[in-house]
Amino acid sequence: MVDTYAARRRLKRIHNDLRNRGLNPVEALAELRDRLEEMTQDDDDLTLGLDGDAADLVAIVYQEVLAAEARNGLGQYLTPLPVADLLASVVSEFLTPNVVLDPFCGVGLLLDRVGALCPLAELKGVEINASVAGMAAGLAQLGGKAIEVLETDAFSLHLRGGMPCADAVVANPPFGAVVANLDMQAAKLPPALRALGQIPAELFGLEVCVDALRIGGVLAIVLPQSVLTNRTWNQYRSHVFSKLELVAVVSLPEETFGPFKGVANSCVLVGRRADVQGTQTAPFFTSKSVGYSATGRANGTNDLPEIAKRIVLGEESDRRAELADDGSVTVSSTRSCGPNGVRLGDLAEVFVGKNPPLGAYGPDGAWLLKVGDLAGSMLPWRTRAKNRVDREWFDKQSRIHLRVGDVCLTAAGHRPKYIGLKVDIIDELPAEGAAPSGEVMVIRTRPEAGIDPEQLLFFFRSEWGYGLIQELVRGSTGHLYHRDLAALVVPPLKDLYSEQAVAVYRRAAKAFREYRRLEAESWALAGLSDEVADDLP
Repeated sequence: MVDTYAARRRLKRIHNDLRNRGLNPVEALAELRDRLEEMTQDDDDLTLGLDGDAADLVAIVYQEVLAAEARNGLGQYLTPLPVADLLASVVSEFLTPNVVLDPFCGVGLLLDRVGALCPLAELKGVEINASVAGMAAGLAQLGGKAIEVLETDAFSLHLRGGMPCADAVVANPPFGAVVANLDMQAAKLPPALRALGQIPAELFGLEVCVDALRIGGVLAIVLPQSVLTNRTWNQYRSHVFSKLELVAVVSLPEETFGPFKGVANSCVLVGRRADVQGTQTAPFFTSKSVGYSATGRANGTNDLPEIAKRIVLGEESDRRAELADDGSVTVSSTRSCGPNGVRLGDLAEVFVGKNPPLGAYGPDGAWLLKVGDLAGSMLPWRTRAKNRVDREWFDKQSRIHLRVGDVCLTAAGHRPKYIGLKVDIIDELPAEGAAPSGEVMVIRTRPEAGIDPEQLLFFFRSEWGYGLIQELVRGSTGHLYHRDLAALVVPPLKDLYSEQAVAVYRRAAKAFREYRRLEAESWALAGLSDEVADDLP
């Protein structure tokens, strides 16, 4: 195996040299073979010989240096190497393909990785940009493979009926854009796509890939997760999954496209071409790390190889995706809540807060509980910017006034992982009263439910509870809707959490309030306010 970190260091120096000499990535390909030989011979950290698995080092070259340079000028977004390896390993394990196609091949990395595992396969790609297609040919040459690249627009080629057929398709199609200049009356444009008016590139990309598969062929494709969750696309999903058997879904962490500044919420969809009727279910795997940190730096941890093995073996995951006849997708936990599980809405009232207009904020008045106030421990009720509102606005919001015993959690955030991450209980209210902001969800137990609010708090602070909340998150940023949360089935909480645990927590809350009162008294005696004290180093 290649020491990726050592390779990156050496490639950075080579890259600077080539760039200083004015060579573009395509022109530099001829020099790379000599430079790669240099790296493997002179650097003890690089033990890979070019007569061995040269594809690893070649792939790193493209990912870390050459393709990055092309992307800057050509608007290309690359599949990270660990994700490319996931697609290649799944495809190669499911069948021995004669023909492998990537309709959006870019520099050909996906085909290169499949070719390393299936050396007898015929590799075909389609790429609209001539310079990038030239890079794909160069990558194939360096890796000792033959990739046939058609320089044309994959969407137009599909509509003309000219897309090659394949036993396996691997792809990372364009997304986040609308396909322009389409013949909306073309026979190969399905009515479900035509009905959308403006056709998202990711949906048409999926259509192109599925249509290119022979019956029984395997698809492994990178997509935004919205392809599964966007409700307005139900009709199209119903269409496309009538000819694609869903095998597995892998949710990728937000950091996946960090090095390449792609999208935050993405997934890998694995399917098999077949005529399908009725509801489909498939394991929904969640990757924790693909080798990159949030800053885009390599961290050496990658769980995708293990996930690939589980997909090939047909193993279940802790979550399952269910695709209904109408195209709607539900992701649910496979961890059973038992026969006594109950809807949260039957145990508690669930509602979201409200944000006041700018003119309603002030230096004092009632409190506005914001996401930043949630601590995942005990609520300190400290004065912060814009967390006090005037009495007139507050009095009009009587429906959402907080009460002791309310469980509050984060319901909106710029990243999905923050939803439900901090969960608190109102154990004491300020004398002025308080209301939740529009980003805070409130769960208020019903008197007849026979449970303590602390038991709800324990559950939603648990890994199990947090996982269930995460399954309900919608959007590439992150939103939790009160109707979805109310419909959530939770286990019998009294069986999970004892009255003794509730009593101990209440003692802790009481001790915390006493600590806060003594702290405030000490600052007052020192002539300082809580707000000033918080700002001290």
